[in-house]
Order: sequence, then structure tokens, then C-alpha cells
Amino acid sequence: MSRDNWLSNHPTKKLHQLILPGTHNSGTYLIRSENSLGVPFPVSFVVKLFARPFAQCQNRTIAEQLQMGIRYLDLRLVQRKQLVVNHEFDACSMEAVLTDIVGFLKTNKTEIVFVKAKAAHNSKGPEPIEWSKVRDVLEPIQELLVPPEGMQWTVQECLERGKRLVWMNDGHQPHLPHLVPQVWGKQMVRDQWFDQPTPAAQLQKCLESLAQPRECDRFVIVGDNCTARITAKSFVLGFLDHCLPLKLKPENACLRSNALECHRLFEASFITKAPNYQVFVMDYPTDALVDAIIRLNST
Repeated sequence: MSRDNWLSNHPTKKLHQLILPGTHNSGTYLIRSENSLGVPFPVSFVVKLFARPFAQCQNRTIAEQLQMGIRYLDLRLVQRKQLVVNHEFDACSMEAVLTDIVGFLKTNKTEIVFVKAKAAHNSKGPEPIEWSKVRDVLEPIQELLVPPEGMQWTVQECLERGKRLVWMNDGHQPHLPHLVPQVWGKQMVRDQWFDQPTPAAQLQKCLESLAQPRECDRFVIVGDNCTARITAKSFVLGFLDHCLPLKLKPENACLRSNALECHRLFEASFITKAPNYQVFVMDYPTDALVDAIIRLNST
């Protein structure tokens, strides 16, 4: 199975019938030194030293994620001189994300990409965003945006209309659909995201939330949020991440080991069954888990 154009195998499926592999904090493959906590040096140095490894949730670029089969991207935005992705620390720019998406769509003519964007949170709540700036960034690609009624279109109907990018609005920020009518509003998305202390506890919460019929008028999003807990081990790994040369770094081993445990539990419990969700979101996706999710579209 070719993952870079797997939607070509499902031209008659409606968008709400698809089961999509997605990534959590998709733009955090590139974490910069700046943070959004607004603390002075030397406190900022300590924050960078130990907190930065927990901010990274992906190790592939947006283009690489799409090529491996990911079709849903999760973006948290902050307003700097330009819009940038943020997860406590600034990551890549929104412009870079869109460049990768458009480049992928130009190369892979059968594919559709789904994006949900919202304002990043800091300790005081959501970061202020000028949503008119988001509109301006989306304006050059508005002809690609699938309108809300497109949820009932088949993949083939979207392709025939030249509509290949779904942009979803976060439920707590209703501004963007008023500025860009093609954006899917909060009534079309249900985010079942549970932050639990262990992968097993999160799995149980997800299973409880999914014990209801599959919806055809909303996108239901679930995921294996596996943000690492702060432990003595994670502090050591944070120090190594800051100090060691790239080739010697543990590559956020504490977070990735937690991710693998999440993947194992979720795949064994319900990834291999007919699900009642549309998107499964993950940190550090593995090829095997992406393949398992894609195969559900053939059942």
C-alpha cells in the first residue's frame, strides 16, 4: 500500500466516512529556543533546559508526515511578527506549514488534507490571535478549501471540484468561519481529547466516550495524547537534549517510550475494530499504526 496517495483507493467514500490518521501538535518537529512563558533570564534558560523536550511531539516535517499517510494536522498558533505554531515554545511558521501542504497536494493529485487550528494556550489561557491574519494567510489557497457542505461529498466529488483542503475551526474560537466561509465551524467537530496520567487511563476514557453511534454530521477526533510526565528521568533527558550534539541526543526518549506504550494499547484495543470516529491523532506516529488506521477504510 502506498501511503502518500492512499485516498485514491477510496474515491466513493464520503468525507465523514473516512478514518484518518493524524498528528498531535503537528508543527512541533522544529522547536525554537523562544518560549511563550514571558520569564526573564536565567529562569528562561532553566525553562529551555528542561521543558523544551516536552514541547516536541513530532520528529517529522509536515511534508514527511503527509508522505507517511497522515491526513489530519493539529496546529496551535501564536501571533508574533507572523503566525507561528507554538507548544510552549515557538515552532515552525504557519506559512511553512501551508507551503508543505500545498506542495504535497500538487504532487499527489488524489489526496485531501484536513487541518484544525486554534490559538495556543499559555498559563493565562488562549494566546490572542488576529484572526484576520489567518484569513490573509488562507486567502491565496481559498480555491482549495472544502466548504462545510463538502462533508457529505465523496472523495471523488471533492477532487472534481478542485477542493482538497479542509480547514476546521476550534470550538472555543468562533471568529474564523465568519471571516472565511469555507472553514468548518465548531458544530461540525467534536474533539474527544483526554489528558490522563497513564496511557491505560486515557484508553479507558476514549473507549467510554466512543460508546455511542458514529456521527455523520460531525468529525469526531480521538487521540493518544502521551505528553511525558515530569520525572527525574525526564529532567535528565531534558538536560541531555540541551547539551549533547545532535547525533548523541536521546531524541526525547521519555516521550517516545510513552508514545509507543500508547500506540500498543490503542492498537490492541480498538484501532483494529470498526471505529465510530473519523480522526485518530497521535504523537510520534509509527508506520505500523498509520497502516492499521488506513486499513480500517477498507472494512
